Amino acid sequence: MKNTLRRTLVLGLSALFVASCSDDTSSPQLIGSVVVSPLSATVVAGNKQQLTVNVTDTDGNVITGEPVVWTSGNTNIATVSQTGEVTAVAAGGPILITAFVGGKTGHTALTVLPVPVATVTLTPNPASVQVGRTTNLTVTTRDANNNVLTGRTVTMTSSNANVATVTNAGVVTGVAVGSATITATSEGRTATTVVNVVAATP
Repeated sequence: MKNTLRRTLVLGLSALFVASCSDDTSSPQLIGSVVVSPLSATVVAGNKQQLTVNVTDTDGNVITGEPVVWTSGNTNIATVSQTGEVTAVAAGGPILITAFVGGKTGHTALTVLPVPVATVTLTPNPASVQVGRTTNLTVTTRDANNNVLTGRTVTMTSSNANVATVTNAGVVTGVAVGSATITATSEGRTATTVVNVVAATP
């Protein structure tokens, strides 16, 4: 009787030990790869872009809940929050936005574009200049929010170079008496002004 009880107790303890071992799933998962999406992005300065990260183990199984640390390769061009939200600061790039997960990294290449020109103005309008003399025109470029944009490429043309010529810097030269239309173009946006050329005074 005693032997029977002893065997029963031993078998019971063995079963409990095996069950406890089989329930131990606390071993860490080995991270195989970290992929950031999109792999490349283009954002206009002042705008935002949300990035996501996909983490898989060495067998290709998706891992969730792992902490992610985000960094920007150049915070003067773009910053990134710890939720993966990128804020485009200034035109430039491409730069790398990196996600660090468990010793592995993933990247996206980010390019920031300048805010586009929405309107162009040309002053004075109209303008006048004497034959053989020069006058200066002023070009102003603005974005959709009416903010002045600087450093933009502007091309200037004259409708009649026999009456007045113009440089890309806005310098108009009177050639002969008459009128000419001067056009300023920047990023596909245009503005015009009429230049009246009058006879030179003695």
